[in-house]
Amino acid sequence: MKKSLIILAGIAILALASGQRPVHADLGADTMKCLAQTTLHIDGNFSEEEKNFLRETMGVRKQTLNGWQHNCVTPKEQFLQNVKENHQNGEDPVKISMIAATMANADGVVHDLERSLIEDMLEGFGKKRNAQPLLDLCISNITEEMEKKVNAIYLFRSSKTVYEEKRAEIPKNLKVIRVAEMAYESEYDVYVKSSAYPATPTKTRQQWNKSASGGFIIINFNPGDVRGSYMVSTTQSNFTATGISDVDGDGVYATYIATKSTNPTLITPPDVY
Repeated sequence: MKKSLIILAGIAILALASGQRPVHADLGADTMKCLAQTTLHIDGNFSEEEKNFLRETMGVRKQTLNGWQHNCVTPKEQFLQNVKENHQNGEDPVKISMIAATMANADGVVHDLERSLIEDMLEGFGKKRNAQPLLDLCISNITEEMEKKVNAIYLFRSSKTVYEEKRAEIPKNLKVIRVAEMAYESEYDVYVKSSAYPATPTKTRQQWNKSASGGFIIINFNPGDVRGSYMVSTTQSNFTATGISDVDGDGVYATYIATKSTNPTLITPPDVY
């Protein structure tokens, strides 16, 4: 399983019988497949009961089930580490945990190895090794109401919270740029233009190379590793500092701007990260 997972927004890996978009549709394909394989095979038997449950209750297609015939090639320990790291990069622990619990319940019996796997996952998310509430809830189709109940019990940090925390880098750095531009102008009567640097925003941090940062060298802006991309356009009497981010990796950029008279302001929808 790849350690860096592509979030396939809008693509359902499991199609619910109702035809509605599953709550886990935005999990990475590699995460979903390896999670299913690991949970279903950990007791050594991908049984007919499990297949029937997944097909009839969860609406899993035959083609998908065929892809789960063999265990994930990633060892359990590495899989758990990958899940933990992917959570830190924004994948939703609520959905991952619910899917694992549903798979464990698929044949009507939760085996010790299945329970242990879920407990290991919970521990990786910083929670107590108490899988029972999760297993009690996740016995049928996964719904948004069920997701709310699980989150109320375990108090997971949602992917939305993770993304918002990472996006917060942008207004924080724009405040520094704004102060630096105003200080420079007060001394030299000119604002400093800076081309976009780094060239594009990234999901994970990238190194800020001061010597390559153009006009930011002049105003002594050197923030360290960043996820965002920053630029400054100028006129004789004003400047516009722009910061963009893509912390969820979907290719749609969140954008903040700041000027000499305005603090950093988000100008894209709040659910764009």
